[in-house]
Amino acid sequence: MDSSITDQLRNLLMSFSLPYTISDSTNITEINITTVCSLNQTQYQCKCEGLFIWPTDTCHSYKACDDTTDGSCTCINALPTNGQFCQILPSKYVIDIDLKFFDLLLVDYLRNLIKNISLPLTLSNSINITDIDMNTVCGLNGTEYECKCEENHVWPSDTCRTYEVCDGILGGTCGCIQALPSEGLLCQRDIDECLFNPSVCGPDSSCTNEIGSYNCSCLDGFTATNLSLPISINNKCRDVDECVEISDICGPNSICNNTVGSYNCWCMSGYNVTDTNLPINSNNTCTDIDECLFSPSVCGPNSICMNEMGSYNCLCLDGFTATNSSLRIRIDNTCRDVNECVVISDVCGPNSICNNTVGSYNCWCTSGYNVTDTNLPINNNNTCKDIDECLFSPSVCGPNSICMNEIGSYNCSCLDGFTATNSNLPISINNTCRDVNECVEISDVCGPNSICNNTGGIHNCWCMSGYNVTDTNLPINNNNTCKDIDECLFSPSVCGSNSICMNEMGSYNCSCLDGFTATNSSLPIRIDNSCTDIDECLLSPSVCGPDSNCTNEIGSYNCSCLDGFSATNSSLPIRINNECRDVNECVEISDICGPNSICNNTVGSHNCFCMSGYNVTDPTLPISSNNTCKDIHECLDSLSVCGLNSHCYNYNGSFSCFCWEGYNVSDVNKDISKSNPCIDINECLFSLSVCGPNANCTNEMGSYNCSCLDGFTVTNSSLSISITNTCKDVDECVEISDVCGPNSICNNTVGSYNCLCMSGYNVTDPNLPINSNNPCKDIHECLDSESVCGPNSHCYNYNGSFSCFCWGGYDVSDGNKAISKGKPCTDIDECLFSPSVCGPNSNCTNVIGSYNCSCLDGFTATNSSLLISINNTCRDVNECFEISDICGPNSICNNTVGSYNCWCISGYNVTDTNLPISSNNTCKDVDECVEISDICGPNSICNNTVGSYNCWCMSGYNVTDTNLPINTNNTCKDIDECLFSTSVCGPNANCTNEMGSYNCSCLDGFTVTNSSLPISINNTCTVTGAIWTCKFRPKFIIYFF
Repeated sequence: MDSSITDQLRNLLMSFSLPYTISDSTNITEINITTVCSLNQTQYQCKCEGLFIWPTDTCHSYKACDDTTDGSCTCINALPTNGQFCQILPSKYVIDIDLKFFDLLLVDYLRNLIKNISLPLTLSNSINITDIDMNTVCGLNGTEYECKCEENHVWPSDTCRTYEVCDGILGGTCGCIQALPSEGLLCQRDIDECLFNPSVCGPDSSCTNEIGSYNCSCLDGFTATNLSLPISINNKCRDVDECVEISDICGPNSICNNTVGSYNCWCMSGYNVTDTNLPINSNNTCTDIDECLFSPSVCGPNSICMNEMGSYNCLCLDGFTATNSSLRIRIDNTCRDVNECVVISDVCGPNSICNNTVGSYNCWCTSGYNVTDTNLPINNNNTCKDIDECLFSPSVCGPNSICMNEIGSYNCSCLDGFTATNSNLPISINNTCRDVNECVEISDVCGPNSICNNTGGIHNCWCMSGYNVTDTNLPINNNNTCKDIDECLFSPSVCGSNSICMNEMGSYNCSCLDGFTATNSSLPIRIDNSCTDIDECLLSPSVCGPDSNCTNEIGSYNCSCLDGFSATNSSLPIRINNECRDVNECVEISDICGPNSICNNTVGSHNCFCMSGYNVTDPTLPISSNNTCKDIHECLDSLSVCGLNSHCYNYNGSFSCFCWEGYNVSDVNKDISKSNPCIDINECLFSLSVCGPNANCTNEMGSYNCSCLDGFTVTNSSLSISITNTCKDVDECVEISDVCGPNSICNNTVGSYNCLCMSGYNVTDPNLPINSNNPCKDIHECLDSESVCGPNSHCYNYNGSFSCFCWGGYDVSDGNKAISKGKPCTDIDECLFSPSVCGPNSNCTNVIGSYNCSCLDGFTATNSSLLISINNTCRDVNECFEISDICGPNSICNNTVGSYNCWCISGYNVTDTNLPISSNNTCKDVDECVEISDICGPNSICNNTVGSYNCWCMSGYNVTDTNLPINTNNTCKDIDECLFSTSVCGPNANCTNEMGSYNCSCLDGFTVTNSSLPISINNTCTVTGAIWTCKFRPKFIIYFF
């Protein structure tokens, strides 16, 4: 169909004069060429009717309908410039006019209209209308053809059935009745009322077409507006409000929310459904949640939780109070410890320490105090009093001390001659006064060269032996010290003759001159034990040591060594400590015997010998450096000393015989010689082959030859084959590069190898062995069998194998088996997963191969830039933080899961109490001074503040109890200023109290200092300026001014 055909058809249809009356009840009022609209999920879109298609893909640009009204729509009326409308599928009919109603006049009118058309009617270069007929349809019924209606058509009445047999049959087809019945009762197309738009049944209904009729039923959750009438466009299906019409549908303690076509049940706050796996209803009701069983506690620590129906109550344990007393105790307003030491003034009384504990407190007396009554706890009625520690026994200061009591403490001091054991600590029973050891603690208390003797509290000094006090009339101390006595000045000498006297501090020392000794060596040298000459040569052992001569001299002696001996240290005289030692000529006299000799030292002398293989040059003379030992050359002296097939090696002092390689001595038990020569060895006869395993051995004169068997090679190719360099198997799989070719497995065997194709590969030519010229090639499973992985999957071939992967949103039907045609990939209903793929607080909608996630009301994606998932779950929207000032100023916002609550803070109230608190209905300040009558009580001033108020007593009044705030229970009472200890009126005045004030008047004879000011302490009453005369005695007058 193109635009020219459409234009001709439109011109033909538009040639009618509208409205055109067909019958008394039928008029044609409008003729349009349109597309067709259909509801597509959320909007109406243009589409082609049945048996029609878009001619090209460009037609798809006409997608959305022009307008929608009451659930139906009006489609595009204007034709596209390129004529791209829906076109009919290939058919035998070009124009098919179906009547949705039947009327004889209409049939006659159409027949006359069609007969007036000149045939053929050219619609385009390729389309002509050549024949127009109105007929019934023939169909085979057993053995003959009968007139019948087409599919979806019916006879308008039973009389139609009189036209049963067709006029004639031609080539297996039939010609139907050409003439119309006089009453015009032709076949009439069944009208599918269910296709009408708007629906004949009305919205929210289901329409079922029937031949010649239709049936309407309401969708679930809907019912007929009038149950006594059939469902129709005039008796539509209305929503069933289950929350109203079905008694207690959700059960007790629940909230029912009607929705269009359905309803939702929620448990009220503080309740939960009995069985969470089933929906809430009257059989699965909402039961009370015992919040007190929650862990952690809903009340927080240090609290008592009391469950209530649909709620709970929290109380703080003794010694605890709510963190914020203006809010209910909850997990976010927990019970905090009451610090009695701060809150309760002087709770423990004076001279005490208060220690707060969790939920309580402890009182202790400070050091030096004790509770008045030890049978009662410490408090401000049973206070801590001073302890007189100096009355304690034993003394708190310990022995050798003085104790002085002080308020709350005491002081300790040591007696003279005593001090605290630890000077860094105070004196006490644990740090007592110890005796001062003046001999130790007072540096040099007695002075040098003295002896100090400590006694309890005092000390004594004496001079040491060999010392005497400087001034014998004064006591010994560091100012009158002990000085040394020089005994060597005494005459005669205290040491006697032939001696040396050496004075020492506090003593003296006597020693004999060299060569002398004390007459009695067991006694010290003194004048009565003098020094005499020593005959050192008589001493045993000898003073000169062994191997020496000793000559005595007065006061001394002389030592000399025997021949062949010398002083151990030649720089020192010969003594017992520097003995005469043997002279080792073999060591100390260089090369005394000459080379190739052996020197043997003897005591006082030595001997020389030639080494084996050497002889003295002149045997008539002794061996020496001038008559040395020379080598005996055995290999020159006897050419055949070693025999055949041998080597003779001469070296200094000896010779050696060696068989040539490949030869051995005839008698291995004897040395090689001419009579026991070297003969050839047949190495190939050795039981342990000289060539090693996997080798051939060939004997040769004096040698042998080794070669490896096939499939073997020498271990070290740079060396000959031998027992230590054997023939090893040639690992063709390693040593011959790519011997089997790629994608193969090479299996080495002893002396050979095998080739196998790896899994997923096959040999190129199966008639030939596997090698680099006939390699293993990949088996392309994905080409060999397209369905190897089954539907909804990807097949990935790679060298040696293949892999199957399910498309995203699909999984293998049997998770224990691999993907295959027999175990294909099927759609995953991700919404059935537990835990949910969307995470908590979300809705999951499964779609083929995927799923969609959306957050419940009051929740939002954790990361709004990402899709909702188990890793980007729906978090609670904390409206209190995320929506700026949601509750407005002067309010408290409490976030709840999926929602929030607003409260006004203390001292504020919502502007409109009929509306919820919000930024548009804010919390305003409560003027307590106006709204709460007499809030401060009488004689007071109330001052409103933002969120609170203050009370003050009026001048001349004071609060009844100064420890409590001013209020109607603690009112302001009058102050009687006249009772003040210092008179408010000053001296010489009367004070009269009045309510809220007082009055002052001067006593008789006095007047106020400044009459323009009231009498006060600053403006006192003074005497009046008159003169009094007092007569005490005659002639004496005293004047007072």
